[in-house]
Amino acid sequence: MPEETTYKVAQKTNIDALLKARKTDALLIYITGDKRPPESFGTQIHSEVIPLFYEHLKLIGKKKKISLLLYTSGGALEAPWALVNLIREYCDQFEVLVPFKALSAGTLICLGADKIVTTPLSLLSPVDPTGNFVVGNQKRSIQVEDVSGFIEFAKEKVGLKKQEVLADVLKSLVSDTPPQVLGNINRTHALIRQLVSKLLDTHKKAVTQEQKDSIGKSLTEKLYSHQHLINRKELVKLGFNDLVEELDATNEERLLNIFSYFSGKMELNEVFDPGTKLGSRQSYQFTLPRAVIASVGLCHSFTSEYSIEKQENAPGKSTIFLNVKDLGWQRKDI
Repeated sequence: MPEETTYKVAQKTNIDALLKARKTDALLIYITGDKRPPESFGTQIHSEVIPLFYEHLKLIGKKKKISLLLYTSGGALEAPWALVNLIREYCDQFEVLVPFKALSAGTLICLGADKIVTTPLSLLSPVDPTGNFVVGNQKRSIQVEDVSGFIEFAKEKVGLKKQEVLADVLKSLVSDTPPQVLGNINRTHALIRQLVSKLLDTHKKAVTQEQKDSIGKSLTEKLYSHQHLINRKELVKLGFNDLVEELDATNEERLLNIFSYFSGKMELNEVFDPGTKLGSRQSYQFTLPRAVIASVGLCHSFTSEYSIEKQENAPGKSTIFLNVKDLGWQRKDI
């Protein structure tokens, strides 16, 4: 029997009761922190975690049902398909518990679950990706749907119908964005739609083609903004229907308490103020977990080491520097 992790000991009553209520055999937790500023504290879903999840799943063993507590603002497009399929190797039923945010790539993971279990705080998002492309000597961030939106705008809103006029619009687009970048955007456009459909096809109970079309169109086109946050009531209106389940008040509190434990350890709700951290000191060092993968007997945390230093420039004037050293993923309890 694996030794219990610190979070399991601290949240034993909530975890045991929640798993019993959900009739699930094992709990996995995946949190990618979004503490600001993101360049120093933020993390994203990445395919590098797949071998780490394998360690957890080997320890858990094959079960009838596995629940994943997920909190994330998004990440790499290629990771959800691999992660969902790996988890499904170890269970017959798979559900995602969403205490708060599961955005972008997190929403894709939710699509691969038989049930998306929600609280009033639960938020998903559109899955139309933003790509980073090199245009000329500059790296540009381009939202994939913006390109097709530009063409649609020219045709439907402005009313440019003639082929020669549309050809001029396309020339204008190509002059601003190289053809190879547009080709990459087109492939990503097709990939995201394929991913939505394939993830829904992993369900134990078949999802109808009508429901897949409704969900796919809603998450990639209809909501217009990648920043739009979708609550559980809207999910039903967008075609999720029986895929979404609302927790009762008692189990909602249990889930939020478990998430709150990790949120506190990762300081997700604390505004970073280097001056406050320093106080009257000239320098201060601390470490902070920025992402976590946890199960009952194992915990991995992506940790960074921070150094804050105050340098005097002139009498009464100083500059504060923040240095970050990533320690990477470690077998480390939090």
